[in-house]
Amino acid sequence: MKIFEQNDIRDIDAETIRREGITSDALMERAAKTVSDWVLQNVDSERKIVIVAGPGNNGGDGLVVARHLSLCFDVTLYSFTGTNGKRSADNALNADRLKNSRVHYLENPHDIEFPQGCLIIDALFGTGLSRPVEGELANVIHQINNSGCEVLSIDLPSGLGNEDSLKHLDHYIIVKATHTIAFQMPKIAFFMPEAEQFVGNVTITDIGLNGEAIAEKTTRFFFTEKGDITPKIRLRSRFAHKGDMGRAMIFAGSYGMMGAAQLSAKACLRSGVGLLTMTIPQCGYEIMQIGVPEAMVVTNGKTSLEWTDKMADTRLKAIAIGPGIGRDEQTTSFVSHILYIYNSIPKVIDADGLWHLSKIRRSGEMPSLENAVLTPHDAEFDNLTTPHLTRKERLDDASLFATTNKCIVVLKGANTAICLPDGTIHFNSTGNPGMATAGSGDVLTGIITALLAQGYSTTDAAIIGVFNHGAAGDRARDVHGEQALIASDIIAEL
Repeated sequence: MKIFEQNDIRDIDAETIRREGITSDALMERAAKTVSDWVLQNVDSERKIVIVAGPGNNGGDGLVVARHLSLCFDVTLYSFTGTNGKRSADNALNADRLKNSRVHYLENPHDIEFPQGCLIIDALFGTGLSRPVEGELANVIHQINNSGCEVLSIDLPSGLGNEDSLKHLDHYIIVKATHTIAFQMPKIAFFMPEAEQFVGNVTITDIGLNGEAIAEKTTRFFFTEKGDITPKIRLRSRFAHKGDMGRAMIFAGSYGMMGAAQLSAKACLRSGVGLLTMTIPQCGYEIMQIGVPEAMVVTNGKTSLEWTDKMADTRLKAIAIGPGIGRDEQTTSFVSHILYIYNSIPKVIDADGLWHLSKIRRSGEMPSLENAVLTPHDAEFDNLTTPHLTRKERLDDASLFATTNKCIVVLKGANTAICLPDGTIHFNSTGNPGMATAGSGDVLTGIITALLAQGYSTTDAAIIGVFNHGAAGDRARDVHGEQALIASDIIAEL
């Protein structure tokens, strides 16, 4: 699914109007009807409806909704146009249509009232705002948020603004919606943790935007669903043997951190790798041989990994480095050697591997990251680059890092964002808060490594791996619940 920035959505609206020979007002009717239908299906007809509308097209949507709902509900409409009284053309048209309706209509009121238990419909600004709300309407938003009433926002909670606004949300006055009804496709704000407290429960409604216009419009944002993944999964030949399924090596573990090595190994094996070698320190030898008998084991160093010239293996199809390797000084040198020796093959860099990579990068000896998949959480990415205040800032920098270094950055979290070297960003649709648990990232490392070893491209391995990781986590949640879910449960559901 394509995800568009606000200016692109406006272009698609215009193309829909042009190609289908309809008026902009007719498109507004379509959009508003989906909101009215939701209210009719979910709200008791005895409840009062209070709609707060602004002067633009989001306000116009609110005016149409008021007209529709007045046939079944007691509807009060507060319409704000500011000191100059200006409205958008479609807003003005629908204001005229309300003159003979049953709507209790008040324009630019000095006092507004929200009866106890009413449903407030927010149609102040939607996506049509790129600066903080000030003055009278800031007070209106404060009143909405302090009313104790259920709030439904049309398309986007007012004050959340466009994509650039997401970098500075702490400075904004924003409606805190209980529900948001978004038109046609998710908004980028829905994938940002800073926006979670404002958007509430999200419903996407189809307003009939032209399919060809959507297909022709380019974007750098996508939303990955099951239908995107299934065709990419390769079926095995019945004559396949383990050598056909790829050889992988994972450099993992240190004293007290062998659990990370085991989790990544088990996930890699469960994800279809043919032959897996775990390179670990000597202290973890028995742990690994007993815990994961399917994996071969090579040891180097006593309690943490150390470099030796015997470590190069030309048969490998993929490697991973990082789970539980620790942060000893000598390990930085080890990571540097591995990234140099295995420069040309696909690789996953995770966890402590990313910490050492940041040290190497600051020393000015940055290795090539082409063919690499980096899987940082927010703090790891900030350590690798620079501190960020919001997810949107971090996402923009992760995309820049991916394009500059010709690598893939998997920025983990809710709706994990896979940033590709071509500048596109793919948000994931699977996963749940129960996966915020120790070892979950080690499992993801193993999954992606297995896919790389089987010959999947770095792009497909990252996107499929993240999706499968989240899908297994969702199944594990259904078995154990979010609170009780642990990383091993994710592996069991792969």
